[in-house]
Amino acid sequence: MGRLSFLIVFGLFVWGSTASASGPALMQEQLPKYGVSLQVPDGWFTGSASGLGSSPRPVAVYRSPVEHDGFTANINLLVGKLQPGETLRQWVLGGSGAIYLSRGKLTSAHLDGTPALVYESTRLVAILGHQLLTLEYAAARGSRVYLFTYTALALDRAKYEQTFKASAATIQFI
Repeated sequence: MGRLSFLIVFGLFVWGSTASASGPALMQEQLPKYGVSLQVPDGWFTGSASGLGSSPRPVAVYRSPVEHDGFTANINLLVGKLQPGETLRQWVLGGSGAIYLSRGKLTSAHLDGTPALVYESTRLVAILGHQLLTLEYAAARGSRVYLFTYTALALDRAKYEQTFKASAATIQFI
């Protein structure tokens, strides 16, 4: 299944939540089973994607306690396998490269010193008439691929973008 299809399914999965305020402070999350740590917004809920049958499936899900128009901003981590000869760019874009690149921007970066790709769009996915801000950070370490996806309503970009980027800056491979 392409990542575009996954994002749509995942967006529907996180639709709805409880409402309360959350602050911009970040808290440390360790995922030793996957060799990674990052900081996520304090007060966000740890969720589960066990009901999703997609592969790769998220191994970590964090949801805002605040919903807006029925959507809950979220952060998720997918860990997948890079096939022999496959590049990170091929893995990230899959068979949907033309769609991704026409609706967003893909740039090179580093995560904890590891070469990475960053994808940003407010035109890739819409759910029930709402465009989503999609900010993704992908890196490969050995044959393991890490995809950190930050999602919020595009109209909430000003509220979440700096927090998402601050969280991504804390990603470490442990």
